[in-house]
Amino acid sequence: MKSVFIISLLLVHSLTAQKIQIKKDKVLLDNKEIALIQNPYRDHYEYYSLSNEKIFEVHLKGVDLANEEFIYYLDLKSAEGKITQIPYEVLVTSLKPDRIITHQLAVKYQLFDSRGIDREKIEAFFDVPRESLADKYALKKSNSFVDAEGKQQRLQNIKDTYNPRLAQDGEILFNNGNYPAKVAGYIKAYDCDQFSYNPCLEVWDLDNIKVAAVFPGNHGTRSYLVKTYDGNQFTLDVNRTFTSSDYIFVTELVSHLILEGYVLEHQAFYKHLQQQNTKLERQ
Repeated sequence: MKSVFIISLLLVHSLTAQKIQIKKDKVLLDNKEIALIQNPYRDHYEYYSLSNEKIFEVHLKGVDLANEEFIYYLDLKSAEGKITQIPYEVLVTSLKPDRIITHQLAVKYQLFDSRGIDREKIEAFFDVPRESLADKYALKKSNSFVDAEGKQQRLQNIKDTYNPRLAQDGEILFNNGNYPAKVAGYIKAYDCDQFSYNPCLEVWDLDNIKVAAVFPGNHGTRSYLVKTYDGNQFTLDVNRTFTSSDYIFVTELVSHLILEGYVLEHQAFYKHLQQQNTKLERQ
């Protein structure tokens, strides 16, 4: 069993080291023509042997989830009409889908080698039972929009209950319908951009504990990474670019912190105290 595993690793390493290219309508492995490829319409690719015999076809499909997220998968059909679906994986640096797909099929599934399209591997590949990704991702899409709607409703409930907002001196104010509003914490703002490691904002509570820090995210200028004092983190997607005087940004940030369970005031201090008491009781 161990020797089979080692051989498989060597095969994958060998294929990874080789270079798959697409030039015009030809598939090249280390500059050697091994197959033909056609792209009759968008995101659809057909693979042929060098003798122009159609072997299989691939269609790149995507499902859009909530928050502008997408999941892609490959829908494959053999010349005999067998159908299967696999996740779309980017295993090579390229902007061309045909090369990415061909590289995945060669490296991960070994459907190509130096002699061309491997007929035995193709037959075995289509004989493997696989789940329907179309059904799986359609359900995930449905659930994502339900979750997104539920999250927005919970956020609105938080805003109605706490009414979190920023005062002129950097104080975070809560108002549960009672007057005057009470101070729950403080905001410290900094200069930040997508190319620095500096936080844009820090949220401090009434015990001078830094509850959270907000950093530029990796998904555009309206996405931010929030790191909390206890080692957790989450993504904050807001429909606005951060500025230090943006009151609405602070409202969104604090509302999301409350949604994640961080209600400021003296919570962090009492949570730490409770953890210490628990440790003492176990001794």
